[in-house]
Amino acid sequence: MNNSYIINQNENSAEILLYGFIGNWKDTDSNRFISDFKKLETTNKKINVRINSGGGDVFDGITIYNALKNSKAEINTYIDGVAASMASVIALAGSKIYMSRYAQLMIHRVSGSANGDSDKLRETANLMDDLSNSLLDIYAAKTGIDKETIQNSWMQRGKDSWFNATEAISQKLVDAIFDGVISKQALKKDNPEEVWKFYNLQIENSLRTNDMNILNRFITVFGLPESATEQDVVAAYQNHANQLKDQKIENEKLKNENEAFKTQIQTFQKQKVQDLIEDAIKSNRITEEQRLTYVALAESNFDATKVALNSIAPYKSITSQIQTTSDDSAEYKTFREYQEKAPEVLATMKENDTEKYNALYKKEYGKLPRKNSL
Repeated sequence: MNNSYIINQNENSAEILLYGFIGNWKDTDSNRFISDFKKLETTNKKINVRINSGGGDVFDGITIYNALKNSKAEINTYIDGVAASMASVIALAGSKIYMSRYAQLMIHRVSGSANGDSDKLRETANLMDDLSNSLLDIYAAKTGIDKETIQNSWMQRGKDSWFNATEAISQKLVDAIFDGVISKQALKKDNPEEVWKFYNLQIENSLRTNDMNILNRFITVFGLPESATEQDVVAAYQNHANQLKDQKIENEKLKNENEAFKTQIQTFQKQKVQDLIEDAIKSNRITEEQRLTYVALAESNFDATKVALNSIAPYKSITSQIQTTSDDSAEYKTFREYQEKAPEVLATMKENDTEKYNALYKKEYGKLPRKNSL
C-alpha cells in the first residue's frame, strides 16, 4: 500500500505526506512519491513535506532527497512522528526543518545483506561504506560538524543514535520545534506586525496539525476567560501592543532625561575643576604654565588634586617678603637698628622712601647722607 499523498493544497502551497517505510513494495515508493511531488512543483511555490517514517531503502531515499533538495519550490520538512535512518536524511532536504516536540530522529550506519562468494560480499561492504560516506556528507553539511566526529558519535557499529526535538536543535539537525508551547517571552515584541505574524503562523501550524488548542494557548498567555473568542484575543493583543508602545515612549523619555542630567553633572564637574585651578593660580600655589597639567589631574581625581593644591605654600616674591618684614619690623626706631637687624629693609627704604631714610640718617649722624651711602 502506498501512503504518500497530497493534502492542504491551495493556490500557492501544498503538503505531501511521506509516511511509512521507503522503497519498492513499501509504504512510500520513490517513483510514486516523486511523481506526486513533481505535479505539485509545477503549480506551487511552497511545498511542505510531512515525515513519519522508520526509514528504508537507501537508493530510494537518496532519490527522494535529491528531488526535494534540487527543487525550484521552497521546500520545508516537518518531522511529525519519527524520522529514522534514511528518513532522517530526507528530512535534511528542507530549506527549513521543523520537528514536533514529541517526535524522534534516529541516525545509524548503512546496513544490508548479500549472498554470493567472498568477492561479492566485499563488493557489497565497499558499497555500504560508500553510501555511509555520502550520508555523512549530508549530515556534516547541515550541522557543520566534521564527518569523523559524526561517524564516531552517531554512526558507530551496531548503534542507533536517537535525538528528541531539543537535542536535534542543539546539534543543528533541525531548525525549530513547530508545536512548542507559546510563552509570554515569545510575545515580548515591540513590533505589532511581527507579533501578528507570529500569531498567524501558530494558527496555520495549528490547522496543519489538526491541533485546535492554539486559541486556548493565547487565552492562557493573556489571562482571558475560557469563553474568550479569537476577537477577544486580538483585542488583548492590541492592548498588549499599546502598553508596549507607551512603555517604549516612557523609556525614551527617561533616557533623554538621564542624558540631560548627565550633561548637567559633567558641566558642574568641569566648573568645579575650573574654579579650583583658578583659585590655585590666583593664590600663587601654581603658575599659569601649570594649568593644563592640574586640570587633567583634577578631572581624573578631583578630591586628591584639591588636597595636593591646598598643601602647596603660596609663592612669595623677594619684594613681597621684604615688604612683609618691613611691616613686621615697625618697632625699629633708629637708623642703627635697621643697619643691624634689617639692612635689606633699609636698602629698600633708601630706594622707595628717601624722605624717611634721610630723616633716620640725619637723626643718627646729624647730617644728611651722601649719595650712594648706606
